[in-house]
Amino acid sequence: MNGQRKISKGTMAMGLILMALGAAMLMQNMELIDIGSVWSHWPLGFVIVGLVTIANAAHRKQFGEGAWWVFFGLWLYISLRHVWGLGFGETWPALIVAWGVSLIWNSTFNAPVRTAKEC
Repeated sequence: MNGQRKISKGTMAMGLILMALGAAMLMQNMELIDIGSVWSHWPLGFVIVGLVTIANAAHRKQFGEGAWWVFFGLWLYISLRHVWGLGFGETWPALIVAWGVSLIWNSTFNAPVRTAKEC
């Protein structure tokens, strides 16, 4: 080994996001800034996590995990903010659909590869 470590862009991005979020909360608590209206958009943090995961996906399973985070964040945002007049009462079945998609995705892309000898 040459002693160099690979730096994960996703981990670096998440670290920067956490630092910025923590600094903003600290400044809010010290009454230096007012970020009250920003808090109403907190579910979009899940979307960011998903997009970072997708951007750094090395294989399809990680892409699927990122897509799940994006979906979950958007679902929460739509349900909490009543986008298009939709709340949790109307949108909860979307979770069941997404769960089904996730099961199919995982079974399709996580199945063990069969060798020619096994066929």
